[in-house]
Amino acid sequence: MPLPLDITLERRSFIQSNGDIDDYIALILENTSPEHVDIPENCTLTFPLTDCKSEARTVWDSATNDTIQEWIATTEYGTYIIRAALNGYVPANEVRIIGLHAIRRKRAEVLSSEATFNDPIGYLSMGPLDPQRVEVRATVIFPKTDPCRALSAEAALQKTSRTATWRFTPTEDSPEQIRANLRLSDLPAAPRRLDDAIAEAHQILALDSIGRPPNTTQLRCDITEALKADPELRGKTLQPLTEINSANQTDRHRLLSDLIDTLHNIRTELSRTHINIHAADDDVTGMAQEVFHNINTEIQNHAVRTKPPEELWDSLLNLLDFASTHRQASFPELNADAKEEKFQDELEKFVRARTRNKGVIREPEAGNGRIDLLLRNTPVELKVQDLKGRPYETLEMHTQQAAEYASRRNQSVAALLVLDTHNYPQGANHQPHLRDQVRVFAVTSRQGAVPPKQGIDGASTTIVVAIALTAYSPEPSSLRKTVPRRRRTNQS
Repeated sequence: MPLPLDITLERRSFIQSNGDIDDYIALILENTSPEHVDIPENCTLTFPLTDCKSEARTVWDSATNDTIQEWIATTEYGTYIIRAALNGYVPANEVRIIGLHAIRRKRAEVLSSEATFNDPIGYLSMGPLDPQRVEVRATVIFPKTDPCRALSAEAALQKTSRTATWRFTPTEDSPEQIRANLRLSDLPAAPRRLDDAIAEAHQILALDSIGRPPNTTQLRCDITEALKADPELRGKTLQPLTEINSANQTDRHRLLSDLIDTLHNIRTELSRTHINIHAADDDVTGMAQEVFHNINTEIQNHAVRTKPPEELWDSLLNLLDFASTHRQASFPELNADAKEEKFQDELEKFVRARTRNKGVIREPEAGNGRIDLLLRNTPVELKVQDLKGRPYETLEMHTQQAAEYASRRNQSVAALLVLDTHNYPQGANHQPHLRDQVRVFAVTSRQGAVPPKQGIDGASTTIVVAIALTAYSPEPSSLRKTVPRRRRTNQS
């Protein structure tokens, strides 16, 4: 006769960068009756971990607050199986948790711009535990790929840019399939930080299921950063964490589960006000990813200790999207006769339309100067100038000014946009690809000064992203028509 228990199986699958899956399974046995429920003798739980090379690490029991000694791992019919003995009882009106930790090798496919997870939930054999009373909650957690990510997960009930959760009842004949795919996208920073907090809460729950003490330091940091604009909401959200360390495991599980639901609700509200109206094209998103990677590389190479602007990813997308749109002749006013003010007008209008007027400031003061445009914390310097057919060298001349504005705002990254008014000869070659019109400069403070202008701890380096736009776009019909030379053949 099945035991009168409510049973939940929570499975958290953490995808690693090499494609391995760090799997945590918590079998939660809840006894809502006023009497103890005894576990019959020789009761064995069977956990199938699908048909891939796996490695069992531990099986843990909350009843003893220790590992279960009687468990084995084996392969049967091509499936990796873990069996564990279950003894004792489930106390009245309490919960007993059996936790399992295993590594599954190369189960996911992780590429530079995409990660894919496709996995069946195997049928759980629980002897006297009635499978019909089991609810499965399966969550997949993707690695933190900063800054751009979007997750698609079929039939998931809860979803962020890093996590997806499904709920279902397992059946013996047809194992449930869970599928998730992570790819490049333009997600604003506020939801991103909440998504990191949700993923971290899942990590704490996973470790707690195998008896690891909770460490909420990173979770507190993620929530604080995500909600720093709303101190009251931040305080309410952080409150449950003050009870975590003193709570028993059952209460910890409840507190953390409720916190995850709260963070999902907050994220829904944030997304309504922060998600851009316009989504960048895939090629623009790909370019932004490359530029962002180059920025981080320069920051590491030059040991830059000042953090980049929090909204840098959003700013990069908007600026590159503007440059891409300009190449389609969408701004006829930005020609060789355009003035800097007009350049400023068009960029400001473009960015405001994509950010719902949030965080766009025109000409804020910066000491004894003014920044042309400030995108939240990213200063943008604009120039209309003839680059003399040597855009690289001429662009570099203006990087110090952009870097100065970033330094005055205690930021390590600035942007420089130049509308190149150079009139290239008619019939010349086609214009360069947009990727070749973007350059990341590492600018040293007062570069070239004698003696060099250094801080107390040495010279500083600021990263400047320079983008060149062409005012004279060649008409395709005017380009030189070239005909391959006919190869001479020797006459004998």
